Amino acid sequence: MPGQAVSMQAKGCNLTPRFITFEFAARGGGIALARSSMLAPEIERARLVCPFDLRAPLSEAFYLIAPEAGQDHPDAGKFRSWLIGAAKEDPENQKNQAAQRA
Repeated sequence: MPGQAVSMQAKGCNLTPRFITFEFAARGGGIALARSSMLAPEIERARLVCPFDLRAPLSEAFYLIAPEAGQDHPDAGKFRSWLIGAAKEDPENQKNQAAQRA
């Protein structure tokens, strides 16, 4: 409602500044820079567009860490295998790996 503050937190919705920025851009309010992996669904639905074929390399990494052997949750091994397999199959990740080897 215009002029009225609404707390979405009580309903379990978390509106981050990043989310608000992307929504603002999707509604024609401006531009936003983001990871392609974060916005792929919005680009596929044509809510957002990538006007330039430019990519900026990232210097960060994600690590999968776990306690010493034998201390894992019973399903941790299944999750670890799934996560590593999904990362290997991801087209964007495969392209990045190929670029690093070149």
